[in-house]
Amino acid sequence: MRLGIFSEHLRDYAAAKGISRGEAGRLFAQYGVCETEVGYGEWGSEDPVSDTASYGMPVRCLHACCSLCAADEGAFSTGLEAAARAVAAAGELGAEFLLLVAGLPDEVAGESDRARAFDRCCAGLEEAVRLGNARGVRVTVENFSQPLLPFSRAEDLARMFRRVPGLGYTLDAGNFACFGERLEEAQPRLPVPVLVHFKDWLPADRGFGDPPLDGVPYGTGIVPLRDCFGRLRDAGYDGTVILEHNAVCFRPDDLTACAGYMQKLLAPDGSVPGSRV
Repeated sequence: MRLGIFSEHLRDYAAAKGISRGEAGRLFAQYGVCETEVGYGEWGSEDPVSDTASYGMPVRCLHACCSLCAADEGAFSTGLEAAARAVAAAGELGAEFLLLVAGLPDEVAGESDRARAFDRCCAGLEEAVRLGNARGVRVTVENFSQPLLPFSRAEDLARMFRRVPGLGYTLDAGNFACFGERLEEAQPRLPVPVLVHFKDWLPADRGFGDPPLDGVPYGTGIVPLRDCFGRLRDAGYDGTVILEHNAVCFRPDDLTACAGYMQKLLAPDGSVPGSRV
């Protein structure tokens, strides 16, 4: 397995430490981090190729949002156009994967509308996969943190991967906890992922999910990352694990603690003293 990192984390780390993005990339390379995942449009007014090159690492994945759950035909068509632009951007960046957040909660009118949203989302993803195949880009979805969306719960995802041939699965080890689904129960029900995101959480007064969670250094929270890693290894996963650290207040040293945890986990003996399971 390899280590990657969200490029926005490198950017925020560089800003917090007063160093360049290239210097931040070289620092995290010492932990074995060798690839990035970037957000579509994250480069702002800069050229995307030169912006991503500033980190000194190749782009493994591009992620983007598009309205593929919308009931409105115009919004759905706009979502397909956004997916096509993201596929083209991923190809330009040389990214192997395009992770689509294929809709937002306001596109689903409650639990009674989820079946309709599921069918619409699958139709949109079928087209996105077709476009990706033509550009040599593997389209993938992750288990998202909002259970109203039809690509969040393990049961829905299992159906979606059967429904949309060629669609890849990105495992987000922390997102199931955002709505009370257990990672250790969900993981065996889903395909071996093509990409993995790691994050860790603790309950908080404010944060992500309901009840709220806040990001903490790996191995100090409630997400059983070591067990998750063991299941990935046993399943033959040999791809990239992306460092993702969502926190209400960004603390740069927490990010290096996450990188250090993963460096130890990837060591030959896989020992991480004191990590929770």
